[in-house]
Amino acid sequence: MRALAKDLLAGTQQESLWATQSDRVVLMPGPDGGTKIYLRLQQVPHIETLRLTWKEQNLDPSRVRLHKNIVVTRFQESVRKLSKDPFLVTYVPDSEHSADLATMNIVDGSVEVDGQPVENLLQ
Repeated sequence: MRALAKDLLAGTQQESLWATQSDRVVLMPGPDGGTKIYLRLQQVPHIETLRLTWKEQNLDPSRVRLHKNIVVTRFQESVRKLSKDPFLVTYVPDSEHSADLATMNIVDGSVEVDGQPVENLLQ
């Protein structure tokens, strides 16, 4: 808790991510017509400070999963609709894990983080 208090004093980070940033955003259609969203942030966030907004809709924090600096969540909107507006992410960077940045790639139609299927890594 001390690390979070110290990091809060250092301030928040805000990122604006567009679907066209293929190295940082992956949108995968879901079976229910919704979309699974993968975002690679510039820093590792304290998960309890993470706020994700799309088109003035705040995402429920309980629907967000995190591995290092990779955020995974779902929206009910289609990939086409989501790709028209940016995702706004606000968080407090975790200074204790600043070197723990993950890589994200698409391999055979699925998302891998640090060379492993992302679903195996999520907390």
